[in-house]
Amino acid sequence: MNQISGILLDNITNSLIQNNIISDVHDGLALNASSENCIENNTLLSNTFHGIYLINSTSNDLRNNLIINNKCGLYLDLSDQNTVVNNNATENENYGVALRKSNTNNITNNQFFVNKYGLCLIDSHDNAILDNFASSNKQHGFLLWKSESNDITNNILIENENSGVYIQSSCSNNTLDGNTLSNNGNGISIENANNNLIINNTLSSNEEYGIFHLFPCNDNIIRENLFLNNKKGDENLTSFSKLIYTILIILTVTGITYYFNIALLKKALTGLGILAVISFIIIVAWYFPFESANPENNVDITNFSWYNSSAVNQIHTKVTLSMDINYRNKQAYTNNFAKNPQTNIIPVRIQISLSEYASDGITEGSPIQLYEEVMNLTYQKQFKYEINLELDNRMKHKIQTIIVFKEEYDYPHPYYGESKWEQIGRAVTVIDLNDDFSGTSK
Repeated sequence: MNQISGILLDNITNSLIQNNIISDVHDGLALNASSENCIENNTLLSNTFHGIYLINSTSNDLRNNLIINNKCGLYLDLSDQNTVVNNNATENENYGVALRKSNTNNITNNQFFVNKYGLCLIDSHDNAILDNFASSNKQHGFLLWKSESNDITNNILIENENSGVYIQSSCSNNTLDGNTLSNNGNGISIENANNNLIINNTLSSNEEYGIFHLFPCNDNIIRENLFLNNKKGDENLTSFSKLIYTILIILTVTGITYYFNIALLKKALTGLGILAVISFIIIVAWYFPFESANPENNVDITNFSWYNSSAVNQIHTKVTLSMDINYRNKQAYTNNFAKNPQTNIIPVRIQISLSEYASDGITEGSPIQLYEEVMNLTYQKQFKYEINLELDNRMKHKIQTIIVFKEEYDYPHPYYGESKWEQIGRAVTVIDLNDDFSGTSK
């Protein structure tokens, strides 16, 4: 069995950890509530979780360490005012260096090669990210999520598969200044992030765009950057922007037509009205997605009914509950940040519960879970499900079936490592055994 940590500092100050090789343990080097320690010239190799892990630790100096082929590289959790300089984080399964709820750290002159993510800032603020080199990472060179007021200056980000820098989810007041971003998927990608300053960067030879805006509402200051040979352009125009330009062009053509042919003007105005209606529908669909795309509707339960009732004794009757379960929408893994998060097979639980109506036929009792079972659902493959229930034939029963999915938060979600059960399908039927026919779903 692996040890928990190769070296553990627990509430330790002013120690020197130097020139060690640590491999095949859970965490190579771990610091808990420790400060003003020096961690230098160590090799953290093939550890099952972190190469280096700091939690609630401040003012430590980590430099010249080789962090290679661990599940996770260097992780600063709730750790402020640390210095991370001249480290090499390479071929780690998840990230090279990551900060979570860690502020005012100095991340300078490090190298991030062939990790899933090079450097991640999650809910971390006022950090200095200077003169680092991130290359050939499988997702993003740098990822910022819910992080504010970070200084990202003079870094080189090349040949990262998705984006050189990805800024998303409530990031604001960050400055990207003087960085070089080339041969990435996109140079910089922006999603739901506003009030960031992107200035004096060089964005060249990226496979898609120099700067890619995922949503039209992004409002950032972008100026004095150099764009060279990006294959799809310097900055993408969002669908909304293209729509506005299209309308402006049509209005211009309509105005010119007015001077030449009134009949054509009427046709143009009619066409413009139709375009306006279509544009409104597109905007509504963009900002207010239809219910079928929501997680609770990923699985449909159809043909929900009961049949084959037979007496067990004077007061109980056995019925067969039947339903078709259809996994239709690939939105179950809502918090997975992989490039292709959807999957064809998902593990779920089916939960069947009932509540009974009192003798007045109106008052409903508290629901009681009768049954739960684990199953796998295959995308677009109908699953026929049946179960036998014994019910009190003196009562009317409300039967509810819920399909739940265990949502495991992947990095870089702030709750990464935790999980919750999320409803992704539901159906209800009422069974009245005094009826002469089978019930149907409601």
